[in-house]
Amino acid sequence: MATVREILERKGSAVVTAEAGQTVLEAARIMNGHGIGAVVVTEQGEMRGIFTERDVLRRVVAEARDPSATRLAEVMTPGWSPPRTRPRRRNAPSS
Repeated sequence: MATVREILERKGSAVVTAEAGQTVLEAARIMNGHGIGAVVVTEQGEMRGIFTERDVLRRVVAEARDPSATRLAEVMTPGWSPPRTRPRRRNAPSS
Protein backbone atom coordinates (compact mmCIF):
# COMPACT_ATOMS: atom_id res chain seq x y z
CA MET A 1 0.00 0.00 0.00
CA ALA A 2 1.32 3.46 -0.93
CA THR A 3 2.16 5.99 1.74
CA VAL A 4 0.73 9.51 1.76
CA ARG A 5 4.15 10.81 0.76
CA GLU A 6 4.29 8.47 -2.26
CA ILE A 7 0.80 9.50 -3.38
CA LEU A 8 1.62 13.20 -3.10
CA GLU A 9 4.89 12.73 -4.98
CA ARG A 10 3.05 11.04 -7.87
CA LYS A 11 0.24 13.59 -7.85
CA GLY A 12 2.53 16.61 -7.92
CA SER A 13 1.83 20.02 -6.48
CA ALA A 14 -0.10 21.56 -9.37
CA VAL A 15 -3.55 22.88 -8.52
CA VAL A 16 -6.05 22.70 -11.37
CA THR A 17 -8.34 25.73 -11.56
CA ALA A 18 -11.31 26.97 -13.56
CA GLU A 19 -12.76 30.47 -13.76
CA ALA A 20 -16.08 31.21 -12.05
CA GLY A 21 -17.51 32.30 -15.41
CA GLN A 22 -16.73 29.01 -17.14
CA THR A 23 -19.52 26.54 -17.73
CA VAL A 24 -20.03 23.25 -15.94
CA LEU A 25 -19.34 21.49 -19.25
CA GLU A 26 -15.98 23.23 -19.59
CA ALA A 27 -15.06 22.35 -16.00
CA ALA A 28 -16.11 18.73 -16.50
CA ARG A 29 -13.82 18.52 -19.53
CA ILE A 30 -10.94 20.00 -17.53
CA MET A 31 -11.53 17.54 -14.69
CA ASN A 32 -11.79 14.60 -17.10
CA GLY A 33 -8.65 15.65 -18.95
CA HIS A 34 -6.65 15.73 -15.73
CA GLY A 35 -8.26 12.65 -14.21
CA ILE A 36 -9.41 14.58 -11.14
CA GLY A 37 -12.68 14.96 -9.26
CA ALA A 38 -12.57 18.67 -8.45
CA VAL A 39 -11.23 22.05 -9.55
CA VAL A 40 -10.55 25.16 -7.53
CA VAL A 41 -12.78 27.97 -8.81
CA THR A 42 -11.11 31.35 -9.19
CA GLU A 43 -12.16 34.84 -10.18
CA GLN A 44 -9.59 37.48 -11.07
CA GLY A 45 -6.89 35.29 -9.55
CA GLU A 46 -8.65 34.85 -6.20
CA MET A 47 -10.09 31.58 -4.92
CA ARG A 48 -13.88 31.68 -4.84
CA GLY A 49 -14.72 28.04 -4.20
CA ILE A 50 -14.40 24.48 -5.36
CA PHE A 51 -16.38 22.54 -7.93
CA THR A 52 -16.59 18.80 -7.36
CA GLU A 53 -18.18 15.71 -8.86
CA ARG A 54 -20.70 15.92 -6.02
CA ASP A 55 -21.66 19.45 -7.12
CA VAL A 56 -22.33 18.05 -10.61
CA LEU A 57 -24.72 15.46 -9.18
CA ARG A 58 -26.51 17.62 -6.62
CA ARG A 59 -26.59 21.04 -8.23
CA VAL A 60 -26.59 20.26 -11.93
CA VAL A 61 -28.00 16.80 -12.71
CA ALA A 62 -30.52 16.61 -9.84
CA GLU A 63 -31.79 20.11 -10.67
CA ALA A 64 -31.90 19.37 -14.43
CA ARG A 65 -29.60 22.29 -15.30
CA ASP A 66 -27.95 22.56 -18.69
CA PRO A 67 -24.19 22.01 -18.17
CA SER A 68 -23.35 24.02 -21.29
CA ALA A 69 -25.27 27.06 -19.99
CA THR A 70 -24.66 26.86 -16.22
CA ARG A 71 -21.73 28.86 -14.86
CA LEU A 72 -19.53 27.48 -12.09
CA ALA A 73 -20.30 30.50 -9.91
CA GLU A 74 -23.93 29.32 -9.77
CA VAL A 75 -23.22 25.77 -8.59
CA MET A 76 -19.80 25.66 -6.92
CA THR A 77 -19.26 25.10 -3.23
CA PRO A 78 -18.22 28.54 -1.95
CA GLY A 79 -14.69 28.77 -0.63
CA TRP A 80 -13.02 30.27 2.36
CA SER A 81 -13.87 33.80 3.30
CA PRO A 82 -12.41 35.84 6.13
CA PRO A 83 -14.25 35.33 9.40
CA ARG A 84 -16.52 38.11 10.51
CA THR A 85 -15.83 39.33 13.99
CA ARG A 86 -17.53 41.63 16.42
CA PRO A 87 -15.77 44.22 18.51
CA ARG A 88 -14.89 42.94 21.94
CA ARG A 89 -17.36 44.06 24.57
CA ARG A 90 -15.90 45.73 27.58
CA ASN A 91 -17.24 44.79 30.94
CA ALA A 92 -18.84 47.54 32.94
CA PRO A 93 -16.62 48.63 35.81
CA SER A 94 -17.57 46.96 39.05
CA SER A 95 -18.51 49.18 41.96
